[in-house]
Amino acid sequence: MKQENMIFLKGPPGRKHELFLTFDQMDTYKIKQMEIIELQFGLKRIEVRVIQRHRWQKPEESTIYCTADVLEALQIPEDRLLPIYYSSAKGKLQIGPLVGILAHVRYKPASGVYGEQEPAFRKLLDAANDLGMMGYVFSPLEIEWATDMTWAYQYIAAKEGEGQWRRLKLPLPDVVYDQISTRKFETRANVQAASKRLQKLMQKRFFNQGFFNKWQVHQWLTGDAATSKYVPDSVRYENPAATDALLNRYGNLYLKPIHGSLGIGIIKLTRLADGRIYYQLKQRKKTVQGYAKGTAQALQILKKRQRNHLIVQQGLNLLAYQGRPFDIRVLMQKDGEGKWSRTKMFVRIAKQGEITSNLTTGGDARPIRETLQEMFRDQGKVSQILKDIRSCIKVVPLAIEQQAEISLGELGLDLGIDTNGKLWVIEANAKPWKKTETEHGSLAVVERSFHRPMEYARFLAFS
Repeated sequence: MKQENMIFLKGPPGRKHELFLTFDQMDTYKIKQMEIIELQFGLKRIEVRVIQRHRWQKPEESTIYCTADVLEALQIPEDRLLPIYYSSAKGKLQIGPLVGILAHVRYKPASGVYGEQEPAFRKLLDAANDLGMMGYVFSPLEIEWATDMTWAYQYIAAKEGEGQWRRLKLPLPDVVYDQISTRKFETRANVQAASKRLQKLMQKRFFNQGFFNKWQVHQWLTGDAATSKYVPDSVRYENPAATDALLNRYGNLYLKPIHGSLGIGIIKLTRLADGRIYYQLKQRKKTVQGYAKGTAQALQILKKRQRNHLIVQQGLNLLAYQGRPFDIRVLMQKDGEGKWSRTKMFVRIAKQGEITSNLTTGGDARPIRETLQEMFRDQGKVSQILKDIRSCIKVVPLAIEQQAEISLGELGLDLGIDTNGKLWVIEANAKPWKKTETEHGSLAVVERSFHRPMEYARFLAFS
């Protein structure tokens, strides 16, 4: 299929269902005079008769004329360069493909889209444009189901200075990339209903829907022979007595909210030599810590602050960097061929005194090889750990996708290394946060992290 950029203009009045092409355009696409083809824009499509253009129309090769009813039926924006593809095998001229970024859209007419995701939206839309697609951001609450249309938000770049956000009505897209970033919005009843309806409509062309819960991930990974060896022993929280039995076995435990994120709400319990329990609870702005006579008392104290459903996870004696816990964050993404690739990998080091290493709560990022080389004099050990990591990240995305039976385009994996050098999967995240800038890393890697989801979207659109 050949891709070109065209401007759609209104043809002569009083006619219907017609598309006007130059002789050269008809020759390029191998379309005959009066041939009926399908014109598609997102989920909207219409049959049109192809007519050779006449003198009354502008001679520019980058324009296509069609009758007013076609422009209206497909809601084609006029006077804008749009990517088009023609498939002679299918007899179809496609505008786009259209890729929709599903999100909790915050918009003000005077200033446009705003919020912490706005820079990421722009990066994704730029990537879609670079790949010959047309992208927009949209909300599940602004879809018009009767017409397969939605309110769409596009960023129009300016030649000089800041561009601006534009709100317009467009057809539902060919592919949906779910970027709803908060569980609070995602779990609203009307959002859930709209998302499920959209998933049913799009099937495999809707990717990264929803959030994982930690118990699901545990079951998925333990249910696959290739990944079960990487999974810490975990159970759903039942009562203090069962938790105390596990604490006796492992010496320390993590209790994690099943639907948690950013490390918020994680409890760490450690049994001391004198039998007391040292507890830590990660909150949004601080870590609560103290001592209790036993497990039951510790959980009674923490119960007032932590009311979520929990998973109890084996405490691991993980390696520390300069006395600070660390894990390894790996961003796995599918490429333009639908194959999993590693986009970036780095070490996240916890802030002093913290029990999690999230960058959003004060952690630091460092290159993995450099960090391991500082910790191990034996370079063979470093090479073996890196080899183990490569083996792990090769099988984990495949296992999750197969077990979950959903379409995924990216995954954030958090890995840990214990003092014996064994590798563990600590977390798997369906909505990995991607920064649009970097202070110490590679800008090329940052760009790639936004480009790859759009490459995968393009792959899905043409599959």
